[in-house]
Amino acid sequence: MTTINFSQIPRAEKKTIAQGLHKTLADRLAHQGAEAGLDAFLPELAELTVRLSAHVLGQTGADAARITRLATADGADDAVDTWLRHIESFLAVEGHRRTGPYTALALALHAAALPDGLAHVDDRVVEENRHCRDALVVLNAPEHASVPLSANITETPAPSEITEQGDR
Repeated sequence: MTTINFSQIPRAEKKTIAQGLHKTLADRLAHQGAEAGLDAFLPELAELTVRLSAHVLGQTGADAARITRLATADGADDAVDTWLRHIESFLAVEGHRRTGPYTALALALHAAALPDGLAHVDDRVVEENRHCRDALVVLNAPEHASVPLSANITETPAPSEITEQGDR
C-alpha cells in the first residue's frame, strides 16, 4: 500500500475530499439517524470546506489577476509591434518611391533606424523593446528633424494628371 503525505495533496483535492465526507455523513444522518461519534465531524468538515473554498477562490482570483496582467502585456506588445510595422513600412515605401526628393533620405533613415527591418518584431519583449528604443533614438535625433518625409504629399499627381502610360 502506498503512503501519501497529507501535504502532498493539493488544496483543491482536499476541498473535494472534505465536501465528499461531509455529504456522506450528512446523508447517513438523514437516512439512518444520529450517531454521536460520526455526527461530531459534520461541523468540523463544514468549516474545513469553507476554509478550503476560500483559499481555492483566492487562488482563482490570483489566477484571474495573472491572466489579466498577461493579456494587458500582450496588448501592449501588440501595439508596439503594430507601430514598429507602421514606421518600418512608411520608411520603406517612401524610400522605394520611383520619384521624390526624399527617397534617398528615407532609405538612409530606414537603414540607420531599422537595419534589420522587422526581424525583431517577434523577439522576446525585452529584446524587441531594446531594438525599438535604438530605432527611436535614431528617429528622434535632431539631424532628422528637418526631413519632412510626408511634406511632399501635395506633389503627388491627381488621377486626372496621370496618362495611360503613367506620365504626368
